Amino acid sequence: MIQNPNDLQLIPLSNEHLEMVRKWRNMPEISQHMFNEDDISEGQQIEWFKKAENDPGQAHWVIQYKDEFAGLVSLQSINQKFNSCSWGFYIGNLKLRGEGVGYKALYRLLIKVFDEMNFNKINSEVLNDNQLSIKFHETLGFRREGYYREHILKNDTYIDVVALGYLKREWELLKDSLYIKIYDKN
Repeated sequence: MIQNPNDLQLIPLSNEHLEMVRKWRNMPEISQHMFNEDDISEGQQIEWFKKAENDPGQAHWVIQYKDEFAGLVSLQSINQKFNSCSWGFYIGNLKLRGEGVGYKALYRLLIKVFDEMNFNKINSEVLNDNQLSIKFHETLGFRREGYYREHILKNDTYIDVVALGYLKREWELLKDSLYIKIYDKN
């Protein structure tokens, strides 16, 4: 079975993508689900990228789907000693929402994390009020591992956070059925 489909590519983030990614990140429908929803200026974006591109603890890719840029996927807290990392993403190209791009992007990222990087675990933290994202994670095999009460302060309100994790051994059991679920629409 083909495990690395060609309709979606993860392209390393570069200077040429920064303004597009910044505009996506500042969209209210995206920023409302971030731990920090403050607008990011051009200068802040450039400074962030200068630090990020030299930090071995993180990696960022632009999602390209059928020749269109769709969003951003990132790894943070990359830990070579523990073979683990955390991840995050967003789909900023609104016309591609509902096309399954998020599922395909995470599937491609899981190939990268588990099969290429040979990591044992990937983690995610999701605001509890983002039930759609929690369901998305669980649909692809993530399991709830923690619940952080009043963990984030946004707009003078404390918000709970759900911690999710995915192990390589779980990926090995699920990847073929996930591929069929995501790519085989017949």
